[in-house]
Amino acid sequence: MTIRTKQWTPPGSRSATCSREGADMRITSEHSPLSFLSQRLAYASRNRIRAINLVENVPVWPARFRPELHERAQPDIFHYAPAEGDETLLRLLLERENARAGEEDGTLTTRNILVTNGATQGLSLLLGLLDPRRPTILCQSPAFIGITALMQARGYIVRHCPVGTDLVDWMSSTLSDDVAAIYVNTPHNPTGSVLPAASLQALIDRAGMHGARVIVDAVYEDFVFDGQCCHLPRQPDCEHVAVLNSVSKNFGAPGLRIGWIVAAAKDVAQLTGDLERECVAVCSDAQVRAAEIVSRSNGPLVAHVDAARGAVFDMLRAIPGLEFETCSAGTQVMAHSDVDDVEAFADFALARYGLILATSRNYSGMRSQSIRIPLGQERDRIAQGLDMLDSSIRSYRETVHAVRRSA
Repeated sequence: MTIRTKQWTPPGSRSATCSREGADMRITSEHSPLSFLSQRLAYASRNRIRAINLVENVPVWPARFRPELHERAQPDIFHYAPAEGDETLLRLLLERENARAGEEDGTLTTRNILVTNGATQGLSLLLGLLDPRRPTILCQSPAFIGITALMQARGYIVRHCPVGTDLVDWMSSTLSDDVAAIYVNTPHNPTGSVLPAASLQALIDRAGMHGARVIVDAVYEDFVFDGQCCHLPRQPDCEHVAVLNSVSKNFGAPGLRIGWIVAAAKDVAQLTGDLERECVAVCSDAQVRAAEIVSRSNGPLVAHVDAARGAVFDMLRAIPGLEFETCSAGTQVMAHSDVDDVEAFADFALARYGLILATSRNYSGMRSQSIRIPLGQERDRIAQGLDMLDSSIRSYRETVHAVRRSA
């Protein structure tokens, strides 16, 4: 591994020379249009660092279970797919959704489902349905920074539920005629919490009373363990509720960029028109491949993450200075570090050790100095990455101490 080395200086150094060198050493900048994570990935690419990537929270299929897609005689890239989605994929998604519906839910039809370019486009389309006269969106926290950035780019004021506050109580008491929508993520990224069905329904009812929409982000729906259950609203006639889902996380295939929305038929019709105006249609070949993956069970992928959790938790416990809470859902865990600046540390770990980390700055509404640890990568890669994380933390502490002592 070839890494460009420089003298590194921790933030807050009193030496002007060291501060200048330290600034040069920093990989990330507040002024970049890219996220801190994207800046680190770009740095590794530009410098051709054979990095250990410990950032990916997309679960990785075990090699012996990875779906082998059949080669098609006639590729589907030579025609547009229907704007609403490929017929076969829609049928498979419909079967999946209706199979998971509760007794209180109705029966969905394909008119309740829209295939999108990932869940991110799905969210973007749903934001277009909101009442522009209402300036505020209430958001569960922490939230993936791309979610809130997208909302803010549309001109909305995003209010996060304060850390340590009951989500349902806060949203219920904060809802007003100024609120266009509430956004909840269950199972939650990155904490792994699952919103109970009764709590979610209470929010839906409360939002309906105020004329606000409810956006439920369920891209980690299948990764629920320890006897928990994730119940999502599948109510075909409930016009103020929409559920986002994704092949990226639930089926471990992010390269296809396939997501879907479940909503009232009236809303799906509007969203289909918006999607057509925005991009004509979702890639036809990607939809065909997604249909092949969805037609198979993702059980081995879910089992892989479940089996890895205990081993990862044990490895984390062996690293001094890290604290974490075990989680019963999701594909990642946040480890709280005792380093004084986790972003400076993450830059240090990449520049010195070739270790790419995702940190607190990947989320909005998160106050802690935390590092995100994936649960669904290959066991050897996680073990190698955590071993290097341990070495990086020790070296960082020694470097900080030495530089500040000499300043």
